Amino acid sequence: MQNAWKTLGVEVTLRTEPSRTLFGQTTKHRAFPGLVMYTWTSLVGESPRLTLGSGMVPSEANNWSGANFTGFSDPEFDKAVDIAETELDPGKRRAAWAAMQRIYAERLPALPLFVTVIPQAMPPWLRGFGPSFGGASHDRPRAAGARPRGAAPAGWSRWLDANPDLAGALAVQAPFGNGTMSLYARGQVVRDYRGVRTVGHGGLWPGYRTEFLRAPSEDVAVIVIANRADADPLLLAHQVLDLLLDARPGAAPAPMRANPEVTRPLAGRWLDPATAATLDIAVTQDGATSFTAYGLPFEPSTLPDGRLGTVRGMSRFALRPVDADTIEVELDAGHIATFLRVPPNAALPDGLPGSYCNDEMDAAWTIEAEAGGLQILARGPVTRGGPWRIEPVKGDVVRIPTPDLLFASWLDAQALRNGAGAVTGLMVNGGRVKDVPYRRLAG
Repeated sequence: MQNAWKTLGVEVTLRTEPSRTLFGQTTKHRAFPGLVMYTWTSLVGESPRLTLGSGMVPSEANNWSGANFTGFSDPEFDKAVDIAETELDPGKRRAAWAAMQRIYAERLPALPLFVTVIPQAMPPWLRGFGPSFGGASHDRPRAAGARPRGAAPAGWSRWLDANPDLAGALAVQAPFGNGTMSLYARGQVVRDYRGVRTVGHGGLWPGYRTEFLRAPSEDVAVIVIANRADADPLLLAHQVLDLLLDARPGAAPAPMRANPEVTRPLAGRWLDPATAATLDIAVTQDGATSFTAYGLPFEPSTLPDGRLGTVRGMSRFALRPVDADTIEVELDAGHIATFLRVPPNAALPDGLPGSYCNDEMDAAWTIEAEAGGLQILARGPVTRGGPWRIEPVKGDVVRIPTPDLLFASWLDAQALRNGAGAVTGLMVNGGRVKDVPYRRLAG
């Protein structure tokens, strides 16, 4: 291209940068004087909001988050994106995508130069796999290490029907190191529910939440597709299964809803001092109870042994009150955690403002004062996050809410101090990532 443009009198000066610089600084700050060229991947039907939405233009106001590096902004395009992400009617979605393609062709925010060839290899015995760009199609999931994408449970069902041996292999469980059996098999959750073995998996994507639940012995499969962020497809799928099992002779009773007389005294915030993990318990006026860990809520049931916990999903959770200010929770691998009640009116720890980094992830956090409190600005090698407001929990433990497009989660963090009491770092935990250290930078 450089040589071709030179014949037209256009001089091009090339400057190559490593990915860390290109995506961490140059594109985020739109610090390229003319053109910038890079490759990216996008699945068929994937929302273009991140790269073309008006709200995704990186700027100082949003802490340079988003990937709309061209600065493209079009209200009609944004409206079409909203429709494509939330509309269930196929005809209306097609019209929204047609509008986006027309606007893109007319305004041309970026010029695609070529499509990358992605080789795909499949064993001859694998059936029902439809290759497409990105290794997945919208009516069949990925072949290797597959789990269904949030919007393709129907294709997942057809794929399992076409590969019965593989379907069984994906449901094979293995024990933890201490011998306790894991509920999470090879990409599927295997649990006993009302005396029936169930196999399932859920997913989520901006605009969608799904659950695919099977009860093989009952010849039953339930598929739930929701386009509401507050929907609980896992609960809805089990409620449908309840209707079927209620009509089957000999089926065990449905799980009992947690008794609000038992849960009301537990309402509030709890802290595991050993791990700095927090748990919120809430009870509504009509008696509905919710447990929330790392920002993800679930409705507990009364278990056969009298404890409160989960009868659905991929994680074990069984809670037993010890006294008014202490609860014990059994988690995966049979681990018992002790949570203590957190008193109200906690204060933020002293000495937190400053810069921190995690060398393994090449991630950096800056903690700074903001409106009478503290906030975090996060920077990684590819994207940025924040500002995230820091909430006090107890002592050196804080909570960091991190809302995003999929759900509103939080991180639990504890300040680490030296013998003199100065903060030397942070230990951070999330739903699936544990014990992530951030060391404090000098200066």
